[in-house]
Amino acid sequence: MNYYSLSENGRRKLSKAKQVELVRKSGTNKSKLLGYLSELGFSNVEELVSEVAIQRVSWEELIRENLRGLLVIDTEGLDWKLLSDLDLNSNHPFAVYFESGPEEAWDVNVINKFQDAGYVFKSLKNNSVFYDEGLQQCLAE
Repeated sequence: MNYYSLSENGRRKLSKAKQVELVRKSGTNKSKLLGYLSELGFSNVEELVSEVAIQRVSWEELIRENLRGLLVIDTEGLDWKLLSDLDLNSNHPFAVYFESGPEEAWDVNVINKFQDAGYVFKSLKNNSVFYDEGLQQCLAE
């Protein structure tokens, strides 16, 4: 899998504030980053982007026991994919906080999967949370 971010050459062309902003635009979607750089008025945007191969790791490799507690996911565009791959029969965190993006990016199959497993879905703007129905009363208090 490839990860795309602002190259060293690209960083030199931007202020520190703009570099920090672009860190949030890096991720696994190259076209999204290229589009954003184009919107900023840059030409030859391909030259401003670096590509790094990253190793994939399975949930089983990360989690050795039943996952309980809070799971926080921020994988720059892969959150829904990771949630679709999470085995809720083996792992049942109390809550999952993740970057969901705008509503048109939501994965209805993932929402249904979590709701069928006893979770409540709550959108918090561009982030969302799934939490166990058993926590609903605690959260209301």
